[in-house]
Amino acid sequence: MRSRPRVGYVVSRFPKTTETFILREMQAVERHGWDVSVFSIRREPNEIRQPGVDAYLGRLVTISDLSARDALAAQLRLVRRRPRVAATMWCRAVAGNARSPKFLARAVVIAWGAPALAESATAKGIRHLHAHWGTHSALLGNLIGLVAGLPYSVTLHAHDLYVDQTMLATKLAAATRVVTISEHNAELIRRQFPAVADRTSVVHCGVETGELLPVGPGATQADGPPRLVCVAGLRGFKGHRYLLEAIAILAGRNVRVACDLVGDGPLRQELTATAGPEVEFHGALPVDEALDIVRRGTIFVMPSIELADGRRDGIPVALMEAMALGIPVISTTVSGIPELVIDGSTGLLVPPQDAAALAHAIESLVADPDRRAALARYARRLIEQEFDIDHSGMTMCEIFDNMDANNRIG
Repeated sequence: MRSRPRVGYVVSRFPKTTETFILREMQAVERHGWDVSVFSIRREPNEIRQPGVDAYLGRLVTISDLSARDALAAQLRLVRRRPRVAATMWCRAVAGNARSPKFLARAVVIAWGAPALAESATAKGIRHLHAHWGTHSALLGNLIGLVAGLPYSVTLHAHDLYVDQTMLATKLAAATRVVTISEHNAELIRRQFPAVADRTSVVHCGVETGELLPVGPGATQADGPPRLVCVAGLRGFKGHRYLLEAIAILAGRNVRVACDLVGDGPLRQELTATAGPEVEFHGALPVDEALDIVRRGTIFVMPSIELADGRRDGIPVALMEAMALGIPVISTTVSGIPELVIDGSTGLLVPPQDAAALAHAIESLVADPDRRAALARYARRLIEQEFDIDHSGMTMCEIFDNMDANNRIG
């Protein structure tokens, strides 16, 4: 029986609740023929465990789990056997991040652990490395690949492209394929990094459409006021403050709504202080519990904005989940969101940071159940066609297959 090829997924922290989309991609890649191991800078033992994550903990290799003795021994073996590779590794890590103290500190940790993780990748028979995020995980994937002689690719999402591009040109140049989650991102990459334009691909993050079945007609019309739902970390670029302002505007018009906010973050205290009694903060929840709250919603709202430092969403997976469940959505024109929420077809879009426009959109859908149903129907169709994780996993496997074949020929 022919053995399955093995790919190493490279991340900064694992398991991470807010990166369930990476876990889903790994599962889909395995369904389509590649075995997955995980390489990470740090293990996250206290995170909420998402369904399926335990299967990868036995295949997880992290720098944080290394003893100083093991890390040093791997460094010395590399210096003794391939001193030029060792020098290149350290020069790449240090010189590439010298202008960013924050990145430099992490780069030293990565270069310290990379030889040991490279030995593990070789022992596991890894044939390709794929990093998610172009920041620290891309550097780790790049250095493991350098030491182990393996090709690596990278998926760019949001802040790794919009906020801090430290060493990004070098990481992309070394990648055999650059993947990103939206056409919006791909255009930016091709414009800013033309050298990698011909090897840049779009692979959407996706959801399990077979498991996220649409709620039945009228299922969201329980007793009480219409329910707004938002599932997002309580961070500035998610735009919660504008949702709370929109709710206050609606209250002034005698339009009653309730609101469920799922997620946690640094703005919780500030948002709690400004929210009215109709808003309930649920904190961070496992995926299944969060989805149960979404199913009970009337409208899903994602009021994303762009911060002054460039932080913004890519395409929020929570929007995909709501659309797959048949919940009508309202969001903003930030980044790649309009590729998912097509205004007037698969949802409604409003300008970012515009509470009045958001209130108007909410009020219009609250008053029109037929329109809500039509938007939900077309949204589900788009998710099935373009944002299904099984299709994304198959596309990633095709990328891995092509690079593996080219590497063997080379």
